[in-house]
Amino acid sequence: MRQTSRQKNSIGWLASQVLGRLKTASEPPEIVAARDKASLIDAVKKSHDSLRLIVTFVHGSDGTIVSEDGTIKREAAGAKLMFRLGSDSEVVRTVTLRNLRTGVVGPYFKSHPVVFLNACDSGNAGYGVATSGGFGYGFPFLFLELGASAVIATDAPVWASMATRFGDIVVSKIIDGMPLPKAVREARLAVMKGDNNPLVLLYSLYGPANAVFLK
Repeated sequence: MRQTSRQKNSIGWLASQVLGRLKTASEPPEIVAARDKASLIDAVKKSHDSLRLIVTFVHGSDGTIVSEDGTIKREAAGAKLMFRLGSDSEVVRTVTLRNLRTGVVGPYFKSHPVVFLNACDSGNAGYGVATSGGFGYGFPFLFLELGASAVIATDAPVWASMATRFGDIVVSKIIDGMPLPKAVREARLAVMKGDNNPLVLLYSLYGPANAVFLK
């Protein structure tokens, strides 16, 4: 997330507010509001047969590295979600999630959950540099391959305040049963109208036009 100095101290509180409201909407394991690496990995491993909705509110990177001379490279390990900046132990890579399906026949997510990756650059990595374990997938492609019904992600860095507002609106509409394309559109319009911020258009939906959260 792009942050001001004031927001750096409040991003944990912002995440708690959004995810706290989400947790009251349904009982685990159908909904996972991942606050750290362990909660995401454990849910994906133990409850992949029953998950309906996965939401994160974290820092993210598509793996792009820009050097001082302007050279652009990609990390071989690909895109990542960072639950705590500066802590390698709280980083989730695409390859880590992809390896969880080893030995599973058919879709890994049997209940085809909706996935909302509220993080910077969570959707724009695409297929990246090859690694020893395969390809450096972007998160949307990875979750769709694992069996998610749809993925909401960002195409660039986003500010924490905008991410909070958009996340709060879109999650409420998704849980109420609104089709995802309409939920994303209405959340975008609400932020654009209320905050006069067109950058909310950086949120994209990956998946079919009839995708919906199944309660």
